[in-house]
Amino acid sequence: MATTTPGKPPDQLVDILKQIQARKTVKPEDATKALQQYYKVQAHIKTLKSEIELFKTSQEKQDVQAKSQAQGNSVVTRKNSIRSQGAVTKQAIPGSKTTPRTINSSSQMNGTVPIPSRGTKLPCRVSMNGQSKTQDRQPSNKATKDEKFKEDKFSKDEKQLSAGETTDKDKELARLRLQNAQMKVTLENKSNKGPNSVLGSENTTKSTILEQRDIPAPGKLVEEFKKIYEIEYKTAYHDLEKHYKLKEENITELLAGIAKEAYTFSINTSKQQFDDVTKAHAHVIDVLVQPKYALQVKDTITPKSKSIIDKDGYQITRRFLKDYRRAMAKVPIPGLIEIFETLVQRDVLSRFTALRITPKATKPYIHRLVEINWFMSIHEPQLAQVWPRGGQLMNRDWFTPYGKKGATVIHTVWPALFYHKEGTLAERGICLVK
Repeated sequence: MATTTPGKPPDQLVDILKQIQARKTVKPEDATKALQQYYKVQAHIKTLKSEIELFKTSQEKQDVQAKSQAQGNSVVTRKNSIRSQGAVTKQAIPGSKTTPRTINSSSQMNGTVPIPSRGTKLPCRVSMNGQSKTQDRQPSNKATKDEKFKEDKFSKDEKQLSAGETTDKDKELARLRLQNAQMKVTLENKSNKGPNSVLGSENTTKSTILEQRDIPAPGKLVEEFKKIYEIEYKTAYHDLEKHYKLKEENITELLAGIAKEAYTFSINTSKQQFDDVTKAHAHVIDVLVQPKYALQVKDTITPKSKSIIDKDGYQITRRFLKDYRRAMAKVPIPGLIEIFETLVQRDVLSRFTALRITPKATKPYIHRLVEINWFMSIHEPQLAQVWPRGGQLMNRDWFTPYGKKGATVIHTVWPALFYHKEGTLAERGICLVK
């Protein structure tokens, strides 16, 4: 039965792999490796999503803090300006020499009444029985009313500013939430891109994380193939010449024979592997489409009518199968190297030399050839190599002569590489000619 976690949709691929493992249609260790690889991929995607969410949250907090600081500075500036206006009103006019006169026990200067500061007492002189006395009195009612009016106006302006600041913050937060939701939808769509999008655009560049991480691009494979000739090939050549005392022509024939055998081996193995995957694919389709219910006591119940998947659905699942195989392209490489070393020791060495054991210096050369040729065979379309036979005329557009000049090929030293069978030339080859 399918195992599901509350709040999460069931992972059908995991259930299918577990059923295949239980039915032993493939080797249990292969199914176990596939499950482990799939779990690692899912964990990696989950980690990337969480890192993206943390980055967006911290960015939003920084933007909100910067916004609030900017608005706070504007409010403080507005308050200072209002207070400075009140201070100017309260100050007396400088340069005035007119002496104040007393009118009804209130001081007046040029027709204006000075407004005292809040809570202060003004001294005044009152004549009583010919004697002058100094009395303290409270500010006038008119001054108190003016001051109260200014304070009310200031508090009202401050409230309006704070209300406007709150409104701006709400708008900014709403905008950021909307932007965050849109980014989440975009990320989910990109991470959940499956065979449906691939089917509609066969020639588009795939953005799957697994493909970018595990499968080198064709241009990168061309560079790596060229490096094999520059490094591993020359190292093996030097060792065979120095320690095994082989002639130049025998060495080039041996190393070229290993390279050609590695190319043929990778192409054939890739085809056989996909044929096996296709057979398993038919079984997976049957499990997905044809419902069954296994009772605990009695036999399995199957419906009389058969569910059928349409052609488009079959192509979608087939495309997904290819992508899944590409995602696991690195996994079988150690096994492929082991098989190919046996072939080299049994067939290639006996064909070109009298050696019975593969020289140690040629093992890095063999390992790199298997790895790069395997990646070339996994690509769609496959990268193609051209190996002219002895006696043919050398194509000077595709090949460079090895050492001597001539037009007739003795044997190919290194193949010409093309992006696919009918594609453009990626790297020129080398031929021994006469």
